Amino acid sequence: MNDAEEMEFEKIYKKLYEQLLICAISTLKDNGLAEEAVQDTFRLAYVKEKEFFRSKNKKTWLFKTLKNVLKNVTKMQNRRKKFMLMYSEQYETLNKSFVEDEISIDLLHDDLLDDEEFQLIKKIIIENKKIIEIADELGISVEACKKRIFRAKKNLKNKV
Repeated sequence: MNDAEEMEFEKIYKKLYEQLLICAISTLKDNGLAEEAVQDTFRLAYVKEKEFFRSKNKKTWLFKTLKNVLKNVTKMQNRRKKFMLMYSEQYETLNKSFVEDEISIDLLHDDLLDDEEFQLIKKIIIENKKIIEIADELGISVEACKKRIFRAKKNLKNKV
């Protein structure tokens, strides 16, 4: 970005920040998340500077981008809520019924993880098994087991 574009970008930022923030707050109902969404919108404009500066109406470009950012944030919020609901409300039930009804726990993982990943996470969190025990059960090395657990946790984190 050249100096003129930097100055124009800063001018647009100062002019439209509040409008974008009001829109984001009305959608998300959370000031902190709304501020992050607006910042992310401007970050995208900065990263996609050529596309942004080629647009005839930069305000419209920013609001469309904010709309997409808000969709993504809302989607992530819904996933988090689903996850938290699933595990916070069911935690006590899970602990009590685990031995009696393993199937109910397996149904809770829904579409968050594939079965192998879920079984790994379950062995660590619910069954309190050590990595060496899990590796032994699976017939793999401890390092391979650690890598699988790392990937499973990463996948879960990305989906939640």
